[in-house]
Amino acid sequence: MERRLHAANVVELSGKYLRYCCNSEEPVPHTHEQGKDLGAEAIEHAVRGKPYGFAKPGEKLPEHLYLADYYHKYGAFMLGLDVAYGKSKLFPRQDEAAVPVVVDNGVRAPNPRVSLDSGTTGYLYDVMKGAKYFHLVVFASSIEGLVKQNIQRFAQSLSDPAGFYSRYGGREVFNIVVVTKRLPFEIDTVMAEPEFRVLKEVASIVYDDQPPDEDGHTMWGVDHGTGAVVAVRPDLWVGRTVRPDQVDELDTYFSDFLIHQAKKGVNGVNGVNGVNGVNGVNGHAPAH
Repeated sequence: MERRLHAANVVELSGKYLRYCCNSEEPVPHTHEQGKDLGAEAIEHAVRGKPYGFAKPGEKLPEHLYLADYYHKYGAFMLGLDVAYGKSKLFPRQDEAAVPVVVDNGVRAPNPRVSLDSGTTGYLYDVMKGAKYFHLVVFASSIEGLVKQNIQRFAQSLSDPAGFYSRYGGREVFNIVVVTKRLPFEIDTVMAEPEFRVLKEVASIVYDDQPPDEDGHTMWGVDHGTGAVVAVRPDLWVGRTVRPDQVDELDTYFSDFLIHQAKKGVNGVNGVNGVNGVNGVNGHAPAH
């Protein structure tokens, strides 16, 4: 469903760009709407004002307005970020005012520079490896006040046998990455608290040590007052964003396309923080 709509959009925008580069009068087929019959919602290009009067399908614009219109709609594609996907169960529509980041669902996850440990720098993608994983990127800011309370709620859900993490595969399926503004010695103290024990066991921690106007929290537009958990698909596209305490929202999201995993025997092999297999889960969580 999503691939057909996406491919149709790439065909259309490529045709438009070729028409401009070649100074061609050949009409561009309007293919973008193909795929809506499969249920995906077409990508909407918000009109941001005059003087461009953005073109409707088949409408001819003067060259300078044509190019302005094109770059407004497809600037991310020209920067190598690909074309955003339409909305679907994998990229649900969210209330922008309630989302704790500015990055929308259905776009490639930004890849800021971070510190991997006290002596190594790298990028966020360095800890988001593996085509079998859904990545849960926890933007923790300084882990104080409300942010700390929200992340404690998220951490507690990881050991809940009825929660999404245990039901859909635990560490076999989910790769958790905590991005924090705290220094390594400070985060060690925080993670030593009982409420964070499970999170410390299963998560990779990276340090957002770039200048405030260039760091990962800024690149993603994270609300420092609440923190955020971003569900990133195995292909590194943003699927869903919630506050860390909104674990029920993550449960609803993953329930739409993942399959419950069977418990594993009495020995707890592949278990998720389980005892004698009580919370154990086995295998991967394929999409429908």
